[in-house]
Order: sequence, then structure tokens, then C-alpha cells
Amino acid sequence: MDERYNLTNLLYVYNQAEEETNTIIFESQIGRGRFLFMSFFAEDDESTKDRIFIYLRNTKRMVNVKMYGNHSKGNFYIYLSQFLKDRIVEELQLNKGSGTFSFRRFMEQFNESIPEYLPSKLKVELIKENMSIVNKTGAIDEADKVYLLSVKKLSIGKPQDKTLRKLYMYTKNNPSDIELFIKILKKVNYTTVWGKTQPNNDVNIQEWINKLS
Repeated sequence: MDERYNLTNLLYVYNQAEEETNTIIFESQIGRGRFLFMSFFAEDDESTKDRIFIYLRNTKRMVNVKMYGNHSKGNFYIYLSQFLKDRIVEELQLNKGSGTFSFRRFMEQFNESIPEYLPSKLKVELIKENMSIVNKTGAIDEADKVYLLSVKKLSIGKPQDKTLRKLYMYTKNNPSDIELFIKILKKVNYTTVWGKTQPNNDVNIQEWINKLS
């Protein structure tokens, strides 16, 4: 039977991310293992909702696992299959079957490594540095369109986080301005428009912040 673990320390960054683009990304180092943790949990995106993506830097593998439980109450249950356990052992560069490794202790260490707060600067830097990895999760809409063309008012529906996340990746603005811009876009129900060809004039985010505030 797969073993169950609760990543309770996700609660703080989960609550923070709910007010932004439902995006969590951070790095952990445990022993010899280097883990890039990603979660994109927008309600309107079934492909990534309630999933954890972890990129294992030593072995260059991407793994993902489903989360269960009432997250607003601090329950983030995951089940470690034998496949995931084997990948973790490989990432930690341990001898498989040595009999001395405790997965429960490892998960406790991983839970302890989760930050209480993700500064905008760190989040944007991590997303920019790992764009190809982030794209593999399916958390970015129309990944081939990387040039910001404009913003537009939505008459139906709400702006999708998988579109707004591109602002982290493909704009050069100050991270705090990007976060502010995203919050304003959501508040006034605007989204961003992206294209495959670079426009003649860059969209001035600061100008739009002033217009829409």
C-alpha cells in the first residue's frame, strides 16, 4: 500500500498563492538531493489542479503526484508509490535496498524545508530560470506565444492564471510590479494577450497599472 504523508507547512504559501496566480515554486536541498517544487492549483485548470510537480535536479527527472484533503485546513496529503520512492532514492544518490533509509523522516525534512513566505523576487527568478521545466507541467497556456501584445477586458469569465503566469516568465519588470499588475488585472477582470511575434512597441506594464488602478 502507498504510504500517506501530509505536507502541512504548505498552508502558508498556499494561502499566499491564492491571492496571486495559484502558483507555488521553491527549491529544497535534502542530503544530496536537489528538488524544485512546483504547484499550480487554479480551479479552472483541471490538468494541474491538486497536483505537485517536482523536478529532480541530479537525475533530471520530472515527477508529479496528486494532493488530497481540505487545503484551507492545512491538509495536503500525498501518497508515495514505489515508483516515486525509487526516484527519490536515485535523486538522493543512495544505494537502493540498503535498508537504512526512512521515507517518513525524508518527508518530515521536506515538509520542514517548505518556506513560510515566497517573496515575489524569488518566485519570478525561479520561474524565469526554469522556464522549460515549468512549461512541461502544462501550467502555461499557449507556451509558444511569448510576446505580450496587449491587455483586454473580459465580458465573460475570468482571467486564467495559466495565461497571467506568462508575466512572470516573459516580462522584465520589477517582480513586485508584476504581482501588483496581476492583482489589478484580476480585480478589473482583464487578461493579457500574447503572440508569437515581437511587437514594435513593448507593452508598458506601469502605464497599465496606472490606467486600471
